[in-house]
Formats: sequence, C-alpha cells, structure tokens
Amino acid sequence: MEGVKQLFNEIVVGSLATINDDGSPRAVPVHLFYDGEAVYWFSAEDTVHSSNVDRDGQASIALWSPDMTTGARCVYVTGTANKLDSKQSDDIRELVRMRLGTVPRNFESAPAYRLPLGTLDEAKSRGNCWYFYTEKI
Repeated sequence: MEGVKQLFNEIVVGSLATINDDGSPRAVPVHLFYDGEAVYWFSAEDTVHSSNVDRDGQASIALWSPDMTTGARCVYVTGTANKLDSKQSDDIRELVRMRLGTVPRNFESAPAYRLPLGTLDEAKSRGNCWYFYTEKI
C-alpha cells in the first residue's frame, strides 16, 4: 500500500488508544514509525498506556494528515500490541534514525512497542483512508 507508506513518511505523530484497568479508553499522542509490516512507538514502561499494553495488549492507532487540500488521508490500525525486547527495540531505533536522522533522547532508553499492520478491511476503507485489523477484538 503505497498510500499508507507515504502517509507514515509524511506524518510522525498520531494517536494511540489503549484500555485502562477499569475498561475506560486512554488515548495519547505518540511518535509512530512504520516498516511495511507493523507500526512502532517508544514509551517509558511506567506510563499508563505502556502498562495497559503489557496488561492486555489491545491497542488502536490513528494517523491522519492535517492537509485537507486533497481530501482526508488516514490510517487506522487495531489489534494486539506488544513490548519489544532490547535487541528488537535497538533495531527500531535504527529505523527511527533512518527516518529522522537522529534518535530523540527520550527514545534511547525506552522500549519499543509494536502493533502489526494486519489485514486491510476493504469494506470499511475508502479513498485514502485505510482500516487495518490484526485481529477482530
């Protein structure tokens, strides 16, 4: 999906939604990175959204372009996320370095988290808005 790749190359910050202990939603802005198979972000282990991913894994990301001159462009990915080990996190830091030219200081010691892109929902996707599910939750 060239349009998905292009949007991830243009936009770096999106929203991450997880589920709190009490079942309520938690949405936060995060820097998102894409490698063609999954979406990644870095987050300290003691944040609420990281604890939520560690506890049950359910996550959803939204990435959208603020430039509406050509119409809406957005990617939504929903499924099960997981924390990567230190070697995998280092590999994603290299992806960040290639994308940004540097690794932001707060990414240096934080683990990376991964949400697989999954399967395109063709019925829901329209134009330049794509919906992916790693599994139906």
